[in-house]
Amino acid sequence: MKELYIITQSKEKIRVASSVFEKAGIKIKFHKTTHPEIQADSGIEIAKYAALQEAKELGRPVVREDHSLYIKALGEIPGPYTNYFERKIPVNKFIKFMDSFSDKRAYYELCASYADPKGNTREYSFRVPIIFTGKPKGNASIGWDEVTCFKGMKKTFAQYTEKERMTGRWIGRWDRNFVNIAKDIKEGKIKL
Repeated sequence: MKELYIITQSKEKIRVASSVFEKAGIKIKFHKTTHPEIQADSGIEIAKYAALQEAKELGRPVVREDHSLYIKALGEIPGPYTNYFERKIPVNKFIKFMDSFSDKRAYYELCASYADPKGNTREYSFRVPIIFTGKPKGNASIGWDEVTCFKGMKKTFAQYTEKERMTGRWIGRWDRNFVNIAKDIKEGKIKL
């Protein structure tokens, strides 16, 4: 069986990656990095750098995915600095700040990089359109999930159950990079 390391600390990414790669007959292992994350202006730079470092250290092929949030009214920031912004700005302050803008559109950019120990890489990315609501709904333990909705949906991210996150419309929005990597492995574009 083919084997691939996924570099992440996110339980959500672990669930999504597991569901995709297991169906493709690829055994995955999860690795918590010891390397600090670089600061860069794009998620693809961050994912690629981390994947290369870990592939060389582990001597195995790895995948690293990075999620960045781009808010239209703010000139498409915070970008790759999303985690920092979400930790520093509580949801109630974020709502008050966003109230001054009529444009509540944003998108997540999900960037992934495959790397092998020889330094070969392959990059993937796609966008998930979202909007922000004016009132928190649900119960989120981190970030702005209580005010974040998929475009065209009423439920906030915080209102989805764990089961809903693993099925249907939710999963189809977050798994595309892993699906494309599994496809490239199956087609021989990536050698494990």
